[in-house]
Amino acid sequence: MKFFKKINLIKYFTFGLLATLLITLRADNLSSEFSIVTLPNGDLIFLGNSCDKLTEKVNQLYSSFSLDLKPQCNNSSEKLNASYILVRGNLLPKWIYDNQFKSFQYNGPNCFNLALVNVGAVSQYHFSSQWELLHWLDSDYCSEVKNDQLKPGDVGVNFHDSRGPYSVRHAFVWLSKDLVYSKNSRNQSYYRIQSREAMDELFESNFFKSSVRYYRCKEIKGWDNLEGNLNSYYQQVTFFEKTISEQLLPTSEKLSQKIKRKLISDLNELRESLINKEESLDNKGTSYFYYVALRLRVSSLIGQVLLFNERR
Repeated sequence: MKFFKKINLIKYFTFGLLATLLITLRADNLSSEFSIVTLPNGDLIFLGNSCDKLTEKVNQLYSSFSLDLKPQCNNSSEKLNASYILVRGNLLPKWIYDNQFKSFQYNGPNCFNLALVNVGAVSQYHFSSQWELLHWLDSDYCSEVKNDQLKPGDVGVNFHDSRGPYSVRHAFVWLSKDLVYSKNSRNQSYYRIQSREAMDELFESNFFKSSVRYYRCKEIKGWDNLEGNLNSYYQQVTFFEKTISEQLLPTSEKLSQKIKRKLISDLNELRESLINKEESLDNKGTSYFYYVALRLRVSSLIGQVLLFNERR
């Protein structure tokens, strides 16, 4: 009898250790009917107490990306009624899989930027302002869609009701009726697929019952067709973006004040040059739209450099 008691103790200790590990590995909400755990290799674990419910959620995910797969549910403990489904990360679209469990050494990349990358307005991960996001969502490239017409990849935007119509609280990518793709802040968060319930709990409100509006954007090709000086400015902006996103944000070395001051100086010089360019442009049409987009992009990059002072 003592032997079997020891076996049970070991079993419950192991499951408790597993639960602690799942929290450490970034489970989105272990208190809900299901949670999603992101593993270091990019795989996902859907964890809950009902195989039927877990299968439903995973089928939603597979359907979102047109994957003809059948989920396999496993019972990790019959007495504790715990079930899980493993989803291989390499089955997900590249724009999701490449970012699973991704983190940066500095604060900056945020939900607005994720939405902009998703619609093709920018190509690099860094801080982006709400004004840059709204510039695109309010343009002819994007249109608002109703809740019953949503498709995977549509952008959801939650507005602060009490702060006016242009105060954005959060942005995310819609995947299915129960799943979203998001980066929940500019600091201690990461890119992840999560449940709508987890997002509700994170923001401590009925997030999806408040002012959430959805947008669908068509393919953005205008960056490749800029003419004259605008193309020159665009090349300068993309150079700064790549330097910041690919070299500085991932580095483990502390950036010197000299480097930060140089970046701020160069970006301010670029912004001033763009401002002086405005007089020569017609304030209507495609060229002017991309001109404003460039100015907003530069302002976002300046914001990112300032956030280098908020090292994790």
